[in-house]
Amino acid sequence: MSRLAKRQAPAAFVSLYMPSGRRKWFWYSYSCRTCGAYQLGRAPQLDDVAGVRRAGCGHQVSIVIARIYGHGRQA
Repeated sequence: MSRLAKRQAPAAFVSLYMPSGRRKWFWYSYSCRTCGAYQLGRAPQLDDVAGVRRAGCGHQVSIVIARIYGHGRQA
């Protein structure tokens, strides 16, 4: 395996939950593709959801939005 392939973070396809009611942040959930652990995350803005980050399990993942729930009700 090349050095470049080792550094690339595997994609984590997330379910995104739009802000609703008193909840003002975007919430998202996903499964780590390396270890299978489920993770929850939050972001104040939609643009802050996607990107490369370290999951709670310690693995680096590339967040990709796969599903959006509640997209017709954004406050």
